[in-house]
Amino acid sequence: MNFENLEIKVEDLPDFEKVEFKSISKKYLYVIFFNWTIIAIVVFTGSLIVNFFQRQLFGSYFKYILGFLVFFLILNFILSYFGFFKKKYAIRNQDVIFQSGLIKTTTIIIPFNRIQHVSLEEGWLSRVLDLKAISIFTAGQSGGDIKIPGLDNEVSLKINQLILNKIEDEVSEEKSEEKSSEIDGLETDEQSEIIFENRKDEI
Repeated sequence: MNFENLEIKVEDLPDFEKVEFKSISKKYLYVIFFNWTIIAIVVFTGSLIVNFFQRQLFGSYFKYILGFLVFFLILNFILSYFGFFKKKYAIRNQDVIFQSGLIKTTTIIIPFNRIQHVSLEEGWLSRVLDLKAISIFTAGQSGGDIKIPGLDNEVSLKINQLILNKIEDEVSEEKSEEKSSEIDGLETDEQSEIIFENRKDEI
C-alpha cells in the first residue's frame, strides 16, 4: 500500500463562520436582570450594614467605596446585557457549536463522537419563563464542556433528544465495527488453521 500525504488547501477547508448561528431566547434577559438585581441588593445591603455597625472601618472613604461598587455593578450588568447577544449556537450533522464572549469571542466546537453525556437544567425563574439550559459534557477533553443557557423548553428538548440519538448511533456504529473486526479475526484464524492442516497433509 502506497503512503500518501497530499497537501490540503486552506481555502478548501470548511468555514464554521458560514454556519447560521441561532440566538438564545430573549426571555433570558429577564434572568440576567434578576440575577444582577439580587447581587446589587446583597452588595448594597451588606455595605450599609457593615458601615452602620463598623463606621470607623471605612470612615470618610465609604462614599468612594460605594461609588466604586455602583460603577462595578453597572459595568458588569452592561457587559452581561450585551454579552447576551453574543451567545449563539448551531447544530450540524457532526458537531455542536457554541459561541460567546463580548470583548473576546470564544467558539467551542464539540463533535458528537466526543460527547459523553448531556443534561437539562433550569432554575425556578427559568421554569417560570419556560426556559432551560443544556449542558454538554465531553469524554476526556479538558475545557471542552459547554452550557447553552436560555433555550426555549421545546427547543432544548429537541436538541437533547438529537444529541442522545447521535450518541446512540455512535455507540451502535462502534459496536458494529468491533463485531466486524472480531469476525475478520475469526476468518483469519480459520484460514490459518486450514493452511496449517493442508501443510500437515502435504507432509
